[in-house]
Amino acid sequence: MITPCSGFAFIIEDAEDFSNLEAMGLEMPEDAKKGVGSTGVILSVSNERQGLFQRIRHWLFADRILSTYKAGQHVIFDKFIFSSIYFRDKDGNEIKRLGSIPTDCILGRICE
Repeated sequence: MITPCSGFAFIIEDAEDFSNLEAMGLEMPEDAKKGVGSTGVILSVSNERQGLFQRIRHWLFADRILSTYKAGQHVIFDKFIFSSIYFRDKDGNEIKRLGSIPTDCILGRICE
């Protein structure tokens, strides 16, 4: 597992065919298919965006200001900022469509 630096997340981008979104009932307009934004699954996220301390902080102070994220969440992100990373797992297999993005550039969560 790779751990991102503070304020970043590693995301595995969904396939470009958008069929999985259409199966969930989301319709992608043609403009969205041109690379403006994309969807993916969070592989890992920096510690300040997850965990018990962050949940307590949200509960006490600013749930609407501070976003929490966790591995496995399906998100929409700004593809322009997304930086592709070529990384192999411990078995030597390349993790396809992996990239790094600041958590501020995660635009929303997809609730399934």
